[in-house]
Amino acid sequence: MATRRRALVVGATALAAALVAAFIIGLGGEDGTSPAVADDEAPPALTVPELEAFGRQFVQTATADPAAGFAMLTPDAQASSGGFEVFHNTWAPAAGATVTAITPDAAGSSVAVAYEWTITTTPSSFATNKGKGNSGNKGNGNGNGGGKPKNEAPAPAPAPAPAPAPAPQPVTQTVVQTVVLTVARGESGQLRVANYVHR
Repeated sequence: MATRRRALVVGATALAAALVAAFIIGLGGEDGTSPAVADDEAPPALTVPELEAFGRQFVQTATADPAAGFAMLTPDAQASSGGFEVFHNTWAPAAGATVTAITPDAAGSSVAVAYEWTITTTPSSFATNKGKGNSGNKGNGNGNGGGKPKNEAPAPAPAPAPAPAPAPQPVTQTVVQTVVLTVARGESGQLRVANYVHR
């Protein structure tokens, strides 16, 4: 009886071991090895909502805070843009810009962003004063005795002073610009501008 019980225990143990081994093999490949994991998986493709949102965010950031906008470029784009000074001089004048249109590319890697801003200038004016020359003294002609003729006409009244020129009025101009952004997804999944071109 004890021998039969021992045989049953041994059989149950062997069956359990076989089931565990089969389970492990099932998790692996057909040859029992672990499934291969891709080391360099391609990042997911950019979607239209991502391109639209990122394009708007970049233009608003670059025009409001060029330093923060410069940080949204890839290192290669920062170098090819000419550095921060050139980037600043390009975007700072458009402070307060409003995005008016966003057009993602069909290929899903770029987006065109139209934006506009206003500039106000005041023309300079130079007042020109019209001076009066001194009139010469009338000399006495020979033989008139230096007397003043009784019938001489009175001197004309002085001309009125000219009215002051009106002050120059400020001139407001709307500037419209479009920039095409090439967008790339980094290893961490964060979007960056790989290139930008104004047109």
